[in-house]
Amino acid sequence: MKLLRFLDNFPIVRAAYRGGELATEHVSALLSALMSLPPAAWDAVEGPFVEQARFGSPQDVSDMVDDILTEGAPRDGAECAISRASTGRRSVCS
Repeated sequence: MKLLRFLDNFPIVRAAYRGGELATEHVSALLSALMSLPPAAWDAVEGPFVEQARFGSPQDVSDMVDDILTEGAPRDGAECAISRASTGRRSVCS
């Protein structure tokens, strides 16, 4: 199962899941979102993604990463994804 295989790569997701803060559906969406980004971006975006998952639906997590990937592509992809997720602002990258 993808969930168990990849949880060790994402300690914030793992802690929230094991603490009962996130449903399996949220974790699955988080893992898909994180794995779609370059590994260099994982540390910076994991926390903001988990916060989104705590207060939103699994679809909200997917939408957040879609926004980052769609709007962040022109500038260095990993750098832009990090900036967008960590600031929560949509206009960080141009």
